[in-house]
Amino acid sequence: MSFEGAVYRPMRWHQEGKGLARRWVYELEKVEPEGGAPTRGYTNPRTPDRQKAVEDFTHRLDLAQSFALFWGAYPRRDQLRLQILYQYDGPGSTAITAGLFLVIGVLQFCLTAALSRATILALAGPAYLILESLYRLYEAKAVGEPAGSLIGYVLRLVIHPPR
Repeated sequence: MSFEGAVYRPMRWHQEGKGLARRWVYELEKVEPEGGAPTRGYTNPRTPDRQKAVEDFTHRLDLAQSFALFWGAYPRRDQLRLQILYQYDGPGSTAITAGLFLVIGVLQFCLTAALSRATILALAGPAYLILESLYRLYEAKAVGEPAGSLIGYVLRLVIHPPR
């Protein structure tokens, strides 16, 4: 590829920073073009349409990564889509939200048992939350896949993850 009259060969790239400080760093090696070899030229600056597309993608990327713990409770298919499109850590976010829900479930179970004389109906909600959280932790830690929560299915009716 050629840039500002010189010919370069891409070696590798990586992402630095997060949010508004994010940037992609490309490492290039300057080469001498072989006799008549075609090169691909890049123009600077971007066209307005391309700039709009990049800004829209960056906004969605920020939403996906900023609310990672929130999306960790969402259905598996949404988490997999976010993983593919926006470098979202599905299993990690699932594990964190499942651990949080597990702690909440255990606290609810203990408080409900102590305060309401442990009726079965009163313990059903905390017991479900504990069992679901244990399953989600297993899926995230042992299998390495994201797992959805019932709470995520309810939240998805109101708030949708970035498209």
